[in-house]
Amino acid sequence: MINEEIQLATLKETSAAAFFDLIERNREYIADGFPRTVDQVKSAEDAKQIFNEYQDWEDHEEGYYFFLKDEEKLIGHFHVKNINQYSNKCELGYFIDQEYAGKGYTSKGVNWLLDFCFKKLKMNKVYICTNPENIGSQKVALNNGFVQEGVLREEYKYPNGDVNDVVYFGKLKSEHQSTKQ
Repeated sequence: MINEEIQLATLKETSAAAFFDLIERNREYIADGFPRTVDQVKSAEDAKQIFNEYQDWEDHEEGYYFFLKDEEKLIGHFHVKNINQYSNKCELGYFIDQEYAGKGYTSKGVNWLLDFCFKKLKMNKVYICTNPENIGSQKVALNNGFVQEGVLREEYKYPNGDVNDVVYFGKLKSEHQSTKQ
């Protein structure tokens, strides 16, 4: 639970139709940060296919998907991806409905996911990669104790072939534990 009005839901507690609605309401707002999702989810049927992929990834412990919802609709999407069991690290990705941005919900969701990654998945490091222009996402990382480790040049390739730098933030399990004491 994030608060009394906003709940964290799992993939099984969420519908593909609600996910499509979240994407549709925020298509332009999230296009730079989630171009593949925006490109892949153009209909409710596309959302069902994506949900089937998400479920398969969860079943094989290759990714985990969570959603923020209020009483009426989904308002945010969080995922754990690029899980590397050899080096015990994984990446967090997230976006929030534009109407709810800047209200602290994303930071609370990321904090919950950090506990999930460090305790349940036994990760040693969690990282976040953001678009250099996405100041809001960078604030979420910093507010959750991540350290900016650098800028990876031309690291991310968009569906249209363009490449972009990413700002890389990392947080170690030991750093997370020290903030929980």
